[in-house]
Amino acid sequence: MQPPYPPPWNPPPYGSPGYQPPPAYGQPGFGLPPATSFALTQLEQRTTTWVVIVGVSWFVGLMWAVGPFAWWQGTQIEREYLALGVQPTNNVKLLRILGMVTSILAIVGFVVLCAAIAIGIIA
Repeated sequence: MQPPYPPPWNPPPYGSPGYQPPPAYGQPGFGLPPATSFALTQLEQRTTTWVVIVGVSWFVGLMWAVGPFAWWQGTQIEREYLALGVQPTNNVKLLRILGMVTSILAIVGFVVLCAAIAIGIIA
């Protein structure tokens, strides 16, 4: 007759040949290499800076000038993330979307202004 449940698993005692302790802090094998971690930190700082610039430009009225640069920077930063083998953060996606929306609104506004001048509404 078999027991109703499997016997408990007994790990090998500390120091036995089958036991390998985890590597100590700072040893290779955990996380990203230092160069990659540093590059990711720089990319995240650039992304945050551009998101703030775009946000401020909306309130100052310079969105028409900053939007295309934000779109371009968002694309460049996304490519750098992918080159490092890491998925872009949500801030990068936010930067690209803000750049796109800002650029499109600026272009539409310019076209409406030109049409209004051509029609003679604004003289």
